[in-house]
Amino acid sequence: MFAIGAIPYDSKEKVRRRILKATALGADLVEFRLDYWNGPMPDFSEEAELARRYGMDVIVTVRDPSEGGVRKIEWKKEAYELANELGCWCDVEAKLYPEPPCENSIASIHFFNEPTESDYELIEKLSLSRINFSVFKVAAKVSTIDELLKLVRSIRHPRKAFMPMGKGTEKLRLITPLLGSYFSYGSVEESTAPGQVPLELIVKAVTLSRSADELYSPERQE
Repeated sequence: MFAIGAIPYDSKEKVRRRILKATALGADLVEFRLDYWNGPMPDFSEEAELARRYGMDVIVTVRDPSEGGVRKIEWKKEAYELANELGCWCDVEAKLYPEPPCENSIASIHFFNEPTESDYELIEKLSLSRINFSVFKVAAKVSTIDELLKLVRSIRHPRKAFMPMGKGTEKLRLITPLLGSYFSYGSVEESTAPGQVPLELIVKAVTLSRSADELYSPERQE
């Protein structure tokens, strides 16, 4: 399990400040949300290097508006090419990308309304067909532990990340590391998704989950 600091890439000065804040709070990775950038494609190599200097890998996300992105980006392909050259992770829409654009890629899907039975079937189908991605991630509007567990069960990919979305889901988000979510996202100064909690709380939740794994590891039981 890993804690990710979600960073809107809207100003290079702000991004650098948020990187420093994320490392101070204990993030394992940072996510650059490039769909926040208004203008020609930015060269984010210096910011990626800064994050790595402090021991954090980088996820580059150019989210499509259909899946919650801020704006339509014309240079999306070029951004992922640069991300791959820099050794960054790439987060892409599972519906739009049958093949991973980067060596380490995340296939994501978002449901801003409560998932229907056909949505759960779609999650199962896509998560099986995107096995060649490093991680399969689902964010959905679920409001109870039973709904969250149903969401988790629908993901058939061996490495899954999952999170509730929407107002009032903050407490559910904090238990996702204990349920096995590979990635957990927290906001750095500004939320990038409905119901996203501050990074410092995500770091605590991930740390607790790691402690539980260590406490109940098979080696300790022998």
